[in-house]
Amino acid sequence: MVCEIDYIATGAMMSGWGSLLGAIATAFGGIAVLVAANRAANTFTAWKQQKREERRMELAEQTLALAYKVKHAFAAIRSPASFGGEHDEARKKLIEGGSIREGQEDAGAKRLITAQIALLRLSWQQKTWDALAELTPTVKAVFGTSLSDRLEEFWRLQAKISSAAYVYSQFRPRIEATADERMEEMRLERDLERAFWAMALPDQPDEVADGVEAVIVALEAELAPIIRAGIA
Repeated sequence: MVCEIDYIATGAMMSGWGSLLGAIATAFGGIAVLVAANRAANTFTAWKQQKREERRMELAEQTLALAYKVKHAFAAIRSPASFGGEHDEARKKLIEGGSIREGQEDAGAKRLITAQIALLRLSWQQKTWDALAELTPTVKAVFGTSLSDRLEEFWRLQAKISSAAYVYSQFRPRIEATADERMEEMRLERDLERAFWAMALPDQPDEVADGVEAVIVALEAELAPIIRAGIA
């Protein structure tokens, strides 16, 4: 016996299956879109994190490199050795400013020239100070005040040198000082000189050199691991 095919029913059934398959395909398509979107979001987040770490590593390198430059700048400023050209330039500036006369060679003039050399050396490092001033706010924004405060210590030490040089230039020993007063004046004069000259004395700390080194050690402890993490 031959059975007739009910094309109408079969068509309806096939249409139903088609709708179901279409719904499934749509659902899977939606899932695929969500998965792709989530993967893209994760990739973007990872990319941002990578860029952030790269920026931190770059800033860490810049900060530590600048700190080493500042250390060398302090060493150059405080070098006890001075050259004829420095004396000539200091004398010229003082004569132009009316602080000393042409050919003046007394103790007061020599003290002014010594102080002026220290101030000139500070000014010759202006590019380094400018770089420090420019970088410090960024360091504070990225690494916080713990590191930016370390950089601010450089400014305190720089100010110590400049103020000591100025006070030294104005220092005048009293003519009728007692022996004790003269000893106190000599101690003050030596302390001022030790601020802007690197003078090694037994059992006497060097506040400027020790302060600079303390900043370097602290920066290395914080920044060197960040730099090495990028190299590894």
